[in-house]
Amino acid sequence: MRASLLVLAVAGLLHAPVVSAKAAAGSLPARQAAVFAALGWLHATQLPDGRIGDKAHPDQIMWGLSCDMAWVVAKAGENPDGPAWTPQTSSLLDACAADVPTYLARRDTGRMAKVLRAVIAAGGDARHFGGLDLIAELETKYSPATGLYEPDFFYRHALAVLALTEAGRPLPPGVLPALLAQQRPDGSWGWAVEKDLSDGFQTPGDLDATGVTLQALRAAGLPLYHPAYTRGLNYIRSLQHADGGWGLLDGPTNSNSTSLAIDGILAAGWDPEAPAFQRSGLSPLGVLLGFQESGGAFVFRYGAEESRSMAVYDAIGVLMQSFPGDSPKSLRFYLPSILVRG
Repeated sequence: MRASLLVLAVAGLLHAPVVSAKAAAGSLPARQAAVFAALGWLHATQLPDGRIGDKAHPDQIMWGLSCDMAWVVAKAGENPDGPAWTPQTSSLLDACAADVPTYLARRDTGRMAKVLRAVIAAGGDARHFGGLDLIAELETKYSPATGLYEPDFFYRHALAVLALTEAGRPLPPGVLPALLAQQRPDGSWGWAVEKDLSDGFQTPGDLDATGVTLQALRAAGLPLYHPAYTRGLNYIRSLQHADGGWGLLDGPTNSNSTSLAIDGILAAGWDPEAPAFQRSGLSPLGVLLGFQESGGAFVFRYGAEESRSMAVYDAIGVLMQSFPGDSPKSLRFYLPSILVRG
């Protein structure tokens, strides 16, 4: 009954099926091929010391990049601490650990959350990593007065919620109400924390933050029949471009925003391949895959490639998720291996 109420409550989606099993199942080969190609590109960017970097300029250290890519590798079903990712004596996960003293010197909430997610995904020891207890460090960020792990940037708070739930840590009772309180009337969440809600919201909502927060709500245990999901979905759908993707604010479609929009749709229990999200014959997943270059990397958008690594980071987060209609049995991708649950 509750599920039926959720379907009926989604404005504009009244005749759209929640699950498009045929479409989702059909996307699995394309998703696994994209993951295979992305990992091949990533392998080619690994330096002899285990870091991910620019082989033309190996002395230029991009702090934290190896941690981000260790998460990508682990999400794709491979071991970033294993032989395949150890070119000489140091693995990709070792390179991440070596980054920690500098990368986390300021104990930035978002950075700590991303490193914790990488270590947990890789099966590492988050209590002893790079000289830090990542779990304890992140948990000390929590404020009982606000229910937040980050006082200024809400996106970082949502990442902390994801990281700690993935680490199996119980969330304080104030976390879920704080997540819900920051949802704007249009259904969005923003990058900034609204510290005084007595006079309404003073900062705009943001598509990327909304996608991440919907994931955080799901991770925090909010039931799928809660109206926050409906409102968030309607916001995401209202910003979808005619080409089927999403962009920053009023900007053109890009792969990162499209990835995070799909993340939000999946977290809310909907199928991004359903007719409700089709535009001009294209699905959001088809748009995302269109940003993958022949060499395997994803780009922010063509003509403004920016950081291919971060485009890969967000894209792999989508491609390795379970889509509605996927087989409930264990599926082995031909490079990484994952468990897809229906």
